[in-house]
Amino acid sequence: MIFKIKKRIIKIIDFIDSSVPIDFRLKRRLKKKILKKIDLKNLDLRQIDFSGSNLWNANFRKANLGTADLRNTQLWSADISNSNLEGAFIQNSNLKRSRLENSDFQYAALNNVDLKGADLTNANLSGADLSGADLRGVIFKGAIWSYPGVEILNDE
Repeated sequence: MIFKIKKRIIKIIDFIDSSVPIDFRLKRRLKKKILKKIDLKNLDLRQIDFSGSNLWNANFRKANLGTADLRNTQLWSADISNSNLEGAFIQNSNLKRSRLENSDFQYAALNNVDLKGADLTNANLSGADLSGADLRGVIFKGAIWSYPGVEILNDE
């Protein structure tokens, strides 16, 4: 199935409920969908509800995901580099081995997120809530992080 999004054609692989066309400007909800390997780079996806979706290996490079709902989402190995996720809701999601470099996570809710092996090089995490997050093997080189009572001691 093919959907037209902001004058771009995107082929969606393994789309559940594919009989229902989605217009990102009118329908802001993609809850519990399988959108593996989808290419959504450079798109304005603010406030879209992706909660509970399977977005592993998706391409969100340079996308605007500000205040998007990504709770309980599978984003394993996704490319979310150079993206805006300011104020996004990402709790209880899987971001293992994701590319998150140069992204803006200011005030994002990242509670209980699995970030094992993710690359947060030069990411802005100011005010982001990472309580309960699994940060084993995360690359924080050059990351900006200010959260009351939390300090990064090693940037590697």
